[in-house]
Amino acid sequence: MTASFRPIFSLLLCGLVCAQASAEEPYRSAPDRPVDIERIDLDLSVDLKKKRIAGTATISLKALRDLERFGLDAVDHQISSVSTTGTKAQRLSHDYDGKRLVIERKLKRGERLRFTINYVVEEPEEGLYFFGPSKESPNVPYQVWSQGESLFSRYWFPCVDHPDERQSTSIVARVAKGLTVVSNGAHLGISKGKDGTAIWRFEQKREHVAYLVTLVVGTFATITAKPWRGKVPVTYYVPPDRKDDALRSFGRTHEMMDLFSKLTGVDYPWPKYEQVVVEQFSYGGMENTGATTLNERTLHDERAHLDYSSEGLVAHELAHQWYGDLLTCRDWAHTWLNESFATYFDALWTEHSQGADAYAYELFKNSERGIPAGRSRPIVDRYYPSSDSMFDGRVYPKGSCVLHMLRRQLGETYFWEGIRGYTRALSDKSVESVDLRRSFERVSGRNLERFFHQWTERAGHPVLDVKLARDSRRGYLTVTITQKQRGRPMRSPQSSCSGSGSARSATPSTCEPRASASCSPRARPRLTSDSIRARRCSSKS
Repeated sequence: MTASFRPIFSLLLCGLVCAQASAEEPYRSAPDRPVDIERIDLDLSVDLKKKRIAGTATISLKALRDLERFGLDAVDHQISSVSTTGTKAQRLSHDYDGKRLVIERKLKRGERLRFTINYVVEEPEEGLYFFGPSKESPNVPYQVWSQGESLFSRYWFPCVDHPDERQSTSIVARVAKGLTVVSNGAHLGISKGKDGTAIWRFEQKREHVAYLVTLVVGTFATITAKPWRGKVPVTYYVPPDRKDDALRSFGRTHEMMDLFSKLTGVDYPWPKYEQVVVEQFSYGGMENTGATTLNERTLHDERAHLDYSSEGLVAHELAHQWYGDLLTCRDWAHTWLNESFATYFDALWTEHSQGADAYAYELFKNSERGIPAGRSRPIVDRYYPSSDSMFDGRVYPKGSCVLHMLRRQLGETYFWEGIRGYTRALSDKSVESVDLRRSFERVSGRNLERFFHQWTERAGHPVLDVKLARDSRRGYLTVTITQKQRGRPMRSPQSSCSGSGSARSATPSTCEPRASASCSPRARPRLTSDSIRARRCSSKS
């Protein structure tokens, strides 16, 4: 997801409450998984004017332990029945409090169950957003779009709404004739219903998490691009009056797919790639599997395109098709494994398309935003106030800079071997930060525990005071580095000497709050990364 209005509000709110919340919030981790949701099939009639969906959710699951009952997330659903499927269908006893559907059914470990929930959702508070003309805004089109991240899919279909649960999905959408439907997975065709409606069918066989399930219904202009590598359909959907602007935003999508497939070592993983520009989308973009949703500001006319480019946004959401979709953070504490990667791959696209200087400048801008955002809370935050509070400058720009530091410290060979090993080994799985660290350690032979602890598990950054002092009597230049930030010292750039002279003293440990080195006047003092040398560090503050 590319941040826009809601994440900005979350960042402001976090700034007000973070200092107090870190001590009061409970430890956050992925919840227990008593059942494994294997598949969700939705068959929904969509009424744009009534702002209503009605139909069935058919769920297949397997018990991971012996159970008396199990629960699903479902907010403000009108549930008429819950029953098993098949010729001997049976009603299932259940309790529903408006937020949680608890189904009474004994299951043995490994036993499977398939059941159907008949339900209606009208004008949901979150998750599914309806639009239409009004007296104040007569030109707003009839449209609906979903937005599941972080925990909003529960508002429009029953599910286990957490990133540690993956399932295959299908959607049957029954809509008025003439409307277009966008959803995940392969498009299986359109048929005509008995009541004259159009029935659109989609299937996403590859498992994905609930927040990535998407449904968009409206009137769009459709631009069909050439298939990627001749086999993956690529399509753009835009408002009917913006068709001529689409390629300015999306025209380099194929090049990005080529680059990211090469860098990750995994070809683009979904059966299609669609980008749909919707009405009043409240974020920049959202990376639903194979079907990204985008804000209308993505599109530019000829004049605006001279000053603004959407390539960064398009690259960010495309990168999520690997990081966030193919590999998904196990809990929101590890959100950076989604967002930092997408932000960094946006910069990698800049490096590829505009060169090293543009890449360096983009990372510089990221550091300017990331440093203040990460001042009071770490990137990997086990005590976050809410899942939405994780989507701030820590996991977007700061995390991208951490990946850049790793690339510079490990070098091109080890860094990209680590990225490709991580991506290949953990495709279709939930991931935590330790998975990434161990991938880099396997290929490089280095212990990166201190690096990951310092840069992802600690808040803040080194604040250095660097002073030069010349001893004219003895002929030495002394470089002194003092760490000014609060708390324990951090491993930071160190002082050393190079050139024809020799250092008077060995390079000091840079985890000390104050360190210095003296150099011959013929040597050139420089700052180097102590992390490369992996020196032992003092823990005193």
